[in-house]
Formats: sequence, structure tokens, C-alpha cells
Amino acid sequence: MKSGRGVITGLGATAAAVSLLAFGAGPAVAGPVSESVVSYDSPKHGWASAQAYVSVDGVFLDVCDGGDPDGRRAVGYLYFGSTKVMTAQATGGSGSCSPPRTSLGWSRGAGWFTVMACTRDGADGRDQGCNSWPFYFDGEL
Repeated sequence: MKSGRGVITGLGATAAAVSLLAFGAGPAVAGPVSESVVSYDSPKHGWASAQAYVSVDGVFLDVCDGGDPDGRRAVGYLYFGSTKVMTAQATGGSGSCSPPRTSLGWSRGAGWFTVMACTRDGADGRDQGCNSWPFYFDGEL
């Protein structure tokens, strides 16, 4: 069963690794923050991963569908506090990723964000196997 955080490939993977290894997650991190999370396995061993990148210039969310083909899509969310900021979906099957969602110029300053990854059975299905990871952005460069 997949659980917890996992760094995914794509834009920001290096930044995520540096952030996680050098600084850890928490209020002491200065500058842009990149965090990722992996959903729990579906019954057919598929999973979703979501990566968020937050800076003073904007936010970014990328979602990928991984593991065994399971007929589900990968869904990712980015929250600022309790407010949903962004949603992305990977609908191309196992091995596919969403088009990167970017909101340049969006900035709320310092605060807590949460990145969440889920699997979903169809476009209107219920999110399942969700896993989330909170992180702090200090609003600095």
C-alpha cells in the first residue's frame, strides 16, 4: 500500500527533494516551497500523486496517475487554510499526468497550505484513498 509523501517526477522534483532533505517541512522554511503526497492504493493497486509548488509569484499543481491500471483517475487539490485554491486531474490512465495547473500572480502571503491526492472512479465519482500533507509557506522569496 502506498502511503505518505512521495516525490514525483516533473517540474519541481529537484526543488522538492532539496526542500525535504535540507529543510524538512515546517515554519522554518524560507522561500518557495514544493511538497508532494501519494494517495493510498485503490483495490486494484493504482494510486495518485500530487505535487504543489508555492512561491510569491504564484502556485503550481501537478497530478499523476500511477501504479497498476485500475480504471480510476488521479485527482489532486491544493488548499490555503480551508480554502480550495486549485484542482487538477490526470484522466489518461496509469502513467499519465494532468496538464500543470498554474496561477501566476496569486499570492496570499504566509500561511499553511495542504496538498491532497485521491483516486476517483469516473468524472463524477467519489474521491477515495485520499492522503494529504500540510506545509507552511512564509511568504518570502
